[in-house]
Amino acid sequence: ETLVSLRMWGAPAIIIGARQDAQKLALSLLANRKQGLVPVGFLDYDKKLVGQQLAGLPVLGGLADADWVSERVRTAIIALPEIGATEASRLSERLPFAHVILLSEISDIPLAWVITRNLNGILGLEVKKNLLLKHNYRIKRLIDLAIALLLLVFLAPLMMLCCLGVMCIDWGNPFYVQERAGFQGKTFK
Repeated sequence: ETLVSLRMWGAPAIIIGARQDAQKLALSLLANRKQGLVPVGFLDYDKKLVGQQLAGLPVLGGLADADWVSERVRTAIIALPEIGATEASRLSERLPFAHVILLSEISDIPLAWVITRNLNGILGLEVKKNLLLKHNYRIKRLIDLAIALLLLVFLAPLMMLCCLGVMCIDWGNPFYVQERAGFQGKTFK
């Protein structure tokens, strides 16, 4: 309660869409900061709205500006009821935000990483894409490399034994080699 009253509570969020539903959502979130999301502006398809103030927030640009906005804001809320479920799903996949909340009737989204959010009586679906966060991606990459190195260390002797077994039985190369036709009919092994 104290952090909310001091306006120190909530993650910044950008609202995709600037129509009536999006403005209503922005006003609702600004009035009730306990939701944990603080709208900082809108991105909209309509270029005429860029630079205007709607519901006390600026229209920062179009969807093409999502890349630079995502450097500062991790959460996007798609409030475009006029687009269909399939298009909203595609849009959520294209957006470079780590968290995407969809405000429309969506049935085509894979539900593995979806979290429902109650945004003051409006149902939102948040799609988590944690690998877009650089530190998560780096940690995953380090774990992948560590596991691959461990497997190589433990499986290398077994692979060597298999190669020796093939060489003893066939008296030849343990790796299958065949001539193939390549670019412009040139053969290679």
